[in-house]
Amino acid sequence: MSKAKVLMSNPPWWEGKEGWLFRRRWRAGVRAGSRWPFTQRSLSRPDHWRRLDYLPYPFFMGYAASYVAKHAAVDVTLRDSIALRESYDRYYRHLAEEKYDYVFIESATPSWPNDLQTIERIQELLPDAKIVICGPICATRAEEILEQLGIHACIKGEYEKGSVRVLNGEAGVIEFDLLTLEEMNSAPYPSYDPICAHRYWDGFPVGQRFPHAQVWSSRGCPFKCIFCVWPATMTGRLHGGFHARPRRAVQVQMHLL
Repeated sequence: MSKAKVLMSNPPWWEGKEGWLFRRRWRAGVRAGSRWPFTQRSLSRPDHWRRLDYLPYPFFMGYAASYVAKHAAVDVTLRDSIALRESYDRYYRHLAEEKYDYVFIESATPSWPNDLQTIERIQELLPDAKIVICGPICATRAEEILEQLGIHACIKGEYEKGSVRVLNGEAGVIEFDLLTLEEMNSAPYPSYDPICAHRYWDGFPVGQRFPHAQVWSSRGCPFKCIFCVWPATMTGRLHGGFHARPRRAVQVQMHLL
């Protein structure tokens, strides 16, 4: 019997052109991997990548993809359409050709209007596929999304273990189920697509050189920055400090020589 085909998807997010005459550029968004999802004027355009756009690696999705590949008997594909800078047409063609059984999408409040249209289009293209929503949006709107869209599941918080639970038959709202320290230490390295692994880029602090790799050395955060969508929405540990935050995250950027 063939294995179920699973897509971990960071879909396109384009908002049209803006500016004047020769300075007109596409406005593009970043969601998975960004602690504050937003849109920006892009050096790239649909299906044409140019380096030095801000492109964060989709950490939670990358780790979930490799974790699922290790703990579930499925075929997993990680497709970062933001880093690929692909158009919606190209993205939908890929879905129609591959006919995935499960499509996991990480979403957040700023990207939701775009993601909602994408999800509805996927439901038209792949009516038999089970769509699973992950990411910050699920911390507060999981029940609403399930009722509105009739999708298969919404996973709250970090979603390695939640994804495996869905693939093992669970559905509906999957509550926070974080990796323990032992599970983090034994988890595999995150998935990287060789096509776009070199494209991830964060120019701050000033002085960065292209290309570089972004990795985590640990997880969680003891701080309570009000502009950061993590860690409260991805761990369930509230910004008000009502819950302990024993895990600390350190993002490291390594130059690739």
